Amino acid sequence: MIWRWALLVALSALVAGALEWIGLPAGLLLGPMIAAVVLAVRGGSLGVPILAFRGAQAAVGTLIAGSITTGIVATVAQHWPVFLAVNVATLAASSVLGYLLSRWQVLPGTVAVWGSRRAPRARWC
Repeated sequence: MIWRWALLVALSALVAGALEWIGLPAGLLLGPMIAAVVLAVRGGSLGVPILAFRGAQAAVGTLIAGSITTGIVATVAQHWPVFLAVNVATLAASSVLGYLLSRWQVLPGTVAVWGSRRAPRARWC
């Protein structure tokens, strides 16, 4: 399994470096994501211990929370109906789309539960 991690790290660095070199603003985010998708599509899988997965989620949540300023909170509070409407519209659109995809059988039936079940181990992406 260590070679899979090494492959993911190497491919992530290569793709992220290329994206940064061409000046893409989110190259460091997109590079590893693209690398993981490429490896997953090619049949690779990599288990991540649940504690490490939760730790990474906590770190990302902390970084996001740390970037919220009082100005952002004030703007959201001032325009709360717009934020609420956008969230409700997003939830409604995703629900309708999920229903239609299920009804038209575009994807396998198990796809509907992928986002709602608790996976014991995270995979490539």
